Amino acid sequence: MRRHVIELNVAKSTIEKAVHKDLGLSSNARVPRHLLTESLKAKRLERSSKDMNWLKHNPSTVNIFSDKKLFPVDQVYNRRNDRFLASSTSEVKGVFRTKHPAAIMVLGVVASDGKKMPPYFFKVGEKFGVLRYHILPWLKISYPDGNYVWTQDGAPCHTAKINQKF
Repeated sequence: MRRHVIELNVAKSTIEKAVHKDLGLSSNARVPRHLLTESLKAKRLERSSKDMNWLKHNPSTVNIFSDKKLFPVDQVYNRRNDRFLASSTSEVKGVFRTKHPAAIMVLGVVASDGKKMPPYFFKVGEKFGVLRYHILPWLKISYPDGNYVWTQDGAPCHTAKINQKF
């Protein structure tokens, strides 16, 4: 709307009135959306059903969850400044990002009993050894009896045969 004020050389209130009252539109941020295919949805449902069934039959077992988050250093866009005028949020189109922005990856591990491992910050190019040299020692200290189950998502690095075997 700010751009329209400058281009049309009119007051901000004029543009706001035209957009909000006359046209019935609101300013909405463009949000990135995850592309889930039907096959991915089915795989997720199957895996989660197996996990829930197993946990029902093993109530004393602690469930361990982990996830990695990639924090991009150079953002492609600012979603607060890249606005989209629409009648509803369903009309707002998604935003596409660049393929390989600079980023830092952080791993978090939490347990269903409330214990949590300190966040692990990956070094540049690091791929192997995190499970063996960082997570496994924490699990052995936190759960010496081995009464835990490790829950993974379907990320390719988690479903690789070498990782599944480990």
